[in-house]
Order: sequence, then structure tokens, then C-alpha cells
Amino acid sequence: MCADQNVHIDLSNREDDKDELITLGFYISVGLGFASGLWGVCSTLIFKSSWRYAYFKFLNGLNDWLYVQVVLIKRQLKDMLNR
Repeated sequence: MCADQNVHIDLSNREDDKDELITLGFYISVGLGFASGLWGVCSTLIFKSSWRYAYFKFLNGLNDWLYVQVVLIKRQLKDMLNR
């Protein structure tokens, strides 16, 4: 663009973003909902020992299952590459 050209950009016809859903109240309610949900789950696990034991037993079983699946897939890939 040359320096002697006068360029005027008209911003008056620009449509304003009228998205009223995303406001400060929305962010506050999302934060409060997250905090109360997290506290609900954590406090249940803290105060109910039977639920805590069941939850961590489930996580331990899930960890074992994932480990077995990874070992099986590695073994299958190793067998396929050695053929």
C-alpha cells in the first residue's frame, strides 16, 4: 500500500457479538459447580471408608487390566514383526 493513499475502514456496520450466554455469571456458576462436584466426590471418599476402598480397588483393577492389554498388544506386534 502506498503512503499517499487514504484508506478508511468503516467499523460502524460491524455486527456486535451479542452472545449473552458467556457472561461473568456463567463463569462463576461453572466454577461453583465444579468446586461443589469435586468436593462432593472427594468428601464422600474421605468420610465413607467402604466407598473409598471400593473406589481404589476399582482403580487398581483397571490399572491391572490396562497393563495386561498393553502387554498383549506388544506381544502381538512383536509376533507380527518376527514373521
